[in-house]
Amino acid sequence: MRRLTVLLGVFLLCFYSIKVASNIYLVNAEPRIIRVPEDYEKIQWAVGNASAGDTIIVAAGTYYEHISINKPLSLIGEDKATTIIDGGGDGNIIEIWSNNVIVQGFTIQNGAQGIFIEDASYVNISSNLIKNTSYAAIRINDYSNNNTISNNIVKQNDFTGIYVFWHSENNTISNNYVSNNDVGIEIGVSSGNIVSNNIIENSVWEAILLFGACNYNRIYNNSVLLNGYGIKLEGQGPTPEYQPTENIVYDNIVSNNDVNIAVSQSSNNTIFHNNFIKKPYYNQVISENSKNDWDNGIEGNFWSDYLGVDLNGDCIGDTSYIIDENNTDRYPLIVPHIWNYSNPIPIVWEGKTYSIAIYSNSMVSDFKFNQPQMQISFNVSGPSDTSGYCNVTIPKTLLSDNPWTITIDGQPPTNIITSSNNTHSFLYFTYMHGSTKTVTIKGTNVIPEFPSTPILILLMLTTLIAITLWKTKRKRLIP
Repeated sequence: MRRLTVLLGVFLLCFYSIKVASNIYLVNAEPRIIRVPEDYEKIQWAVGNASAGDTIIVAAGTYYEHISINKPLSLIGEDKATTIIDGGGDGNIIEIWSNNVIVQGFTIQNGAQGIFIEDASYVNISSNLIKNTSYAAIRINDYSNNNTISNNIVKQNDFTGIYVFWHSENNTISNNYVSNNDVGIEIGVSSGNIVSNNIIENSVWEAILLFGACNYNRIYNNSVLLNGYGIKLEGQGPTPEYQPTENIVYDNIVSNNDVNIAVSQSSNNTIFHNNFIKKPYYNQVISENSKNDWDNGIEGNFWSDYLGVDLNGDCIGDTSYIIDENNTDRYPLIVPHIWNYSNPIPIVWEGKTYSIAIYSNSMVSDFKFNQPQMQISFNVSGPSDTSGYCNVTIPKTLLSDNPWTITIDGQPPTNIITSSNNTHSFLYFTYMHGSTKTVTIKGTNVIPEFPSTPILILLMLTTLIAITLWKTKRKRLIP
């Protein structure tokens, strides 16, 4: 009887427990906003007490800390100019060990590394100033994938500005200003990354470096100025498993670097639609133990030291640009493929550069020089039903008037004013914006149809024939 009572009691207790449990509901905590220093004096204290998904907002001030983030959260500074995290000269200032972390709006300075991401994905680092580090301002390391580094200022770091290393894939590095670092942006033994729309200048060594087994990366729309090397692809061995391969480098402006582009032990990459503007007395391109495609089968790159001409007016040089015996740009461009039209537009003809300047309130694009038709053309666009204007400066040694014929979509502009001095012509005209319009400026005199080298050769042959005939005639006259 006693045993039956005990069993009944146990049964009733279990039944009651199940009944109570059935009425318990799991409640997910709402993400919180935590404020520093209002809620916690230190940023790391706030991180330690945060839950996944929380946002930590940091007020302006200088915080002498090293921060480790091991949970998904957002760390937001009030203003990057006044919200400063200072590492005191050593260590990683911010370490990220979790997926789905946002760091935004800080000055991060004075450490071994500014932001160190280890085996973490979907991290977003944006709108920060990172400076004065001894190794890397931002480092994406060890199988860290799908991260975004954008709209940061990365400057005055002793080694690398932005470093992607060791099988870290599908990361995007875009719209950053990277200046005065030893190396600007480096990708090492990592594939499938994007480096786009960055300005990289004044690097001691490389502005953009792909090192080791880096495959299927895309490097495009960057401005690469005044660095040691502009863009460099460098292998670690003679076989493809140690080399950058299958990368695409296109639509970059690479100007006035000691070497604009270098490839070493790096093959099967495609490099086209870049503007390579040579620094006087320095190297345009270096290729060592490499074989790459320097055009896309239709168009190549713009080389400011190209020695050819374009006699059919298709804006592609009639002869190839030879790099070495294994590397040739078969379709070099006479004018840049892309250009910042606030700067004069270079036109290369027989190794000499002629600059045309366009000052306009319109968006200018698709500039062309057509020597056989003695004309230049470009597109303009702007808000509909607003007035547009262009002020165009043309060197007379390239194209001159007697008179000019100017049309916009085949019709004369609203107003034309022309003037000139001894060396240049100046054309001003107005029009109404609508859809994209094509401006055509046609002269009556153009750079010689036949380049000077063939003329010189023809002159030499003519002279040689004349001398030969004279000697023959003289011999006949001698008794």
